[in-house]
Amino acid sequence: MMRKREVLKRTVGSYRQPIPLGARIDNVAFSSSILGWDPTTKQLPEDSKVQAELLFRHIKNFTEQLKTGPESIVYALFEFQPERYDECIKWINEEWLKMFPDENDRPARHSIAWIPLEPGSGTAYFRVEIVVVL
Repeated sequence: MMRKREVLKRTVGSYRQPIPLGARIDNVAFSSSILGWDPTTKQLPEDSKVQAELLFRHIKNFTEQLKTGPESIVYALFEFQPERYDECIKWINEEWLKMFPDENDRPARHSIAWIPLEPGSGTAYFRVEIVVVL
């Protein structure tokens, strides 16, 4: 049986490559990189705390496009700028605990260092890719 891929379109920010926000087949969806874009300015805020807040808003929006919520996330891979790791992990953990307050009901999570490769769009302090099972 041929499975149909559903493409999730980006609604925030600009992206120069032909890559969707994510894709779904059956009950599994993967995001592409999600960053903390400001939906009003379509830029990355200079404040890392604000970027973290926006990043988690976009995570929620991604799940809502799938007609679910953060409770369906099974895995999250966070990437941070290595020179600002302590600052970034602080804000990500703060937002993580707001989204997933129950320590017995959180997705798997991994963090790695990365160096942003797309100049001219502002400084991305972190990004995330998530897996959702519906």
